[in-house]
Amino acid sequence: NSCYFGFITKHPLLSRFACHVFVSQESMRPVARSVGRAFLEYYQEHLAFACPTEDIYLE
Repeated sequence: NSCYFGFITKHPLLSRFACHVFVSQESMRPVARSVGRAFLEYYQEHLAFACPTEDIYLE
């Protein structure tokens, strides 16, 4: 059902998780797409920082 949106988070220090569920009378697909784009942008930025390609030299 597109009126539900949920995700799971992990506590930064403890072995605990939380489930967050949002319900709307309208579709939550725009919210899901926005969150997905934000995570993708974060991941790409993290990779650029953690694995910089300018430091790789092939001979």
